[in-house]
Amino acid sequence: MVGIDILPMSSPHGDRRYAVTVMQGSRVIERASDASLIDLIKLIRKHNPSVIALDNISELVESIGDLRRIALMLPLNVKIVQVTGSPEHGFKTLESLALANGLTSKLKISPIESSEIIAKLASMNIGYVVEVFEPKTIITISPSKITRKGGMSSERYRRGIESRMLMLCRDIESKLKLLGLDYDLYIRRSYGGISNAKFIVFCKRENLHGIVHGRKGYVNIKIKPVPSKTLMFKPISEAVSMSTQSKRNDYLIVGVDPGMVTGIAVLNVNGEVLLLTSKRGIDRSEIIKTILGYGTPVAVSSDVNPPSRLVEKLASSLNLTLYTPSRSLQVSEKISLVQSFMDEHKINPPQDPHQRDALAAAIKAFQSFKNKMEQAEAHAQSLGLKVSRSDLRALIIKGYSISEALNMLSKPISIPETPPATKPSIQQPNVESLIKKLNTQRTVINTLISKLKSLSDESSSLKLKIKDLESEIERIKSEEYVKIRRDREVEALRSRIEELSKCLAAQSSYIDKLRNDIEDAKRGLAALVKGEIVPVKVLHTLQQSSIRETHNTVGIKKFDILYVQDPSSYSIEAIKELAKLNILGVISKNPPNHLIEAFEDNGIP
Repeated sequence: MVGIDILPMSSPHGDRRYAVTVMQGSRVIERASDASLIDLIKLIRKHNPSVIALDNISELVESIGDLRRIALMLPLNVKIVQVTGSPEHGFKTLESLALANGLTSKLKISPIESSEIIAKLASMNIGYVVEVFEPKTIITISPSKITRKGGMSSERYRRGIESRMLMLCRDIESKLKLLGLDYDLYIRRSYGGISNAKFIVFCKRENLHGIVHGRKGYVNIKIKPVPSKTLMFKPISEAVSMSTQSKRNDYLIVGVDPGMVTGIAVLNVNGEVLLLTSKRGIDRSEIIKTILGYGTPVAVSSDVNPPSRLVEKLASSLNLTLYTPSRSLQVSEKISLVQSFMDEHKINPPQDPHQRDALAAAIKAFQSFKNKMEQAEAHAQSLGLKVSRSDLRALIIKGYSISEALNMLSKPISIPETPPATKPSIQQPNVESLIKKLNTQRTVINTLISKLKSLSDESSSLKLKIKDLESEIERIKSEEYVKIRRDREVEALRSRIEELSKCLAAQSSYIDKLRNDIEDAKRGLAALVKGEIVPVKVLHTLQQSSIRETHNTVGIKKFDILYVQDPSSYSIEAIKELAKLNILGVISKNPPNHLIEAFEDNGIP
């Protein structure tokens, strides 16, 4: 237990200083008479208390945002308690609480004494826990921002990461199921596995400690508590539970189209549209809060069969009738259904496909209940019963039979305390008439029982047929998936073959060129052996450096013939040096006349 009190004269907008008392049971184990916020956090981390108590939360922080940031720095299981009260329950001064609970007899107490009294009041379960975060935690799985070079292996690398994310997602989901934790899961699938995933777990962050671990690397897992929009205060001894009481009296039929953007349509039991909206990134608790703002839901519906996990969870958590169509509605059906409903009820059109799908689901559900609801109303009218129309419709939607619903809503008949003075005589014709009517009713009942049995047998037969068709659909889907995957692989192989064919053609062309070069070399070598041709050695210029280079690489001997590439660069010394080597002659392209004369003067043809 840690008690905190701000020191007098501390700046409310600057560096705040605190008096701190750390208690274990009734024993003080550490005090700090002048601690900064950083010192305070270090002290809390050192002792890992279950409760941090203050007399006023504004002494610790200036805003809710600051409080959230500090709460994230604290140990997971620590509670922040305000001992002096809450905005909802009212406030008392710290001095009055200390006197009332026998913790001091002084009228004026020092900050360090105040911090100890605050800790003791919290240990006596006096005060209110400040709820900074909602009882929800978000777990996200995503690829890291680490980039790799492109190339042929980039796709394989991406598929490996997506496959790894799918494995981690399944591992986390299995742990949550094993612990019985309630959650919603949103995933974005990809060819290799998943490209990202988001769990919304309906428990506090500390409940996941040691179960799900954050990590960084090629795959990032982040675990974050969901911050409350406003601070909530509850007595220390009180448990938190999510309210499921509505603010209005309407009974509702709700259509939901879940996804990253969730569509919500709310109708009352008379088929009037109360809400049509779509919101991005909302979870189940926010959907429930939105619905309860319009009344009491009795049914939730989906436009697909089977319904999504979110819709099933909504039905089970609120104990609602779950309506799903016999088969998933096609887009054309939903457009037609919504258009007809809009024309009949003169409502504004949906703003996006999510609103349209949610409204189509709600309309389909309403239409499925409509006939039986009208039959129940007609039956109540024929019996002269005055019952609430909306209550009757709500019971029919909840699955009660017409007679059960009417019995539940009809008022009990009052029985007089004393019997009447005279017993009415029963006439024989009336008895015979009643017996005849009874026999007629028995015949009708037997006919209905026979028809019910026939319908039950037909229902069983249809259920078997549906199972067979579902199995066939799964088989076709599986074959179609295999075919699509095979076609993709064939296309990839075809592209690879085409690429390799081009490469092979280029290599073949290069080999042919090399073969031609080899043949030319062979012919030249043969002619050289026969003396038909004479080898010529190359000089770049007629400079002594060029002569030394050629002499060092291929050698210059007596009777060699030399070819000069650049006759414009020459020196007389180089020509004289060639003359000393007794070469046979020099060849050059377009040599100047004075160069020819220089060669002739030195006896070189």
